[in-house]
Amino acid sequence: MTEWSVFLVVTTMLGFVGTAYTMFYKPTHNLTIEIVKLNANLEHLNRSDISQNKRLDNHSELIDDHEKRLIVIESTNFIKDRY
Repeated sequence: MTEWSVFLVVTTMLGFVGTAYTMFYKPTHNLTIEIVKLNANLEHLNRSDISQNKRLDNHSELIDDHEKRLIVIESTNFIKDRY
């Protein structure tokens, strides 16, 4: 083998390694990063939904309490018919 043959073999091997990296490792690595980001966003959404559900439950209890108070006021005839 001459010097140029060795050079071509080394260059070909480096090209093969570079192609394999570009075609296989890099896309899977980027996909892994995006999946991690997606999982973090989903966890944040779940925490946000839980806090919003707690707030909605508290508001529904307040509305129910308000309705009960209105029924009591109407039943005691504090508000008279004005027709």
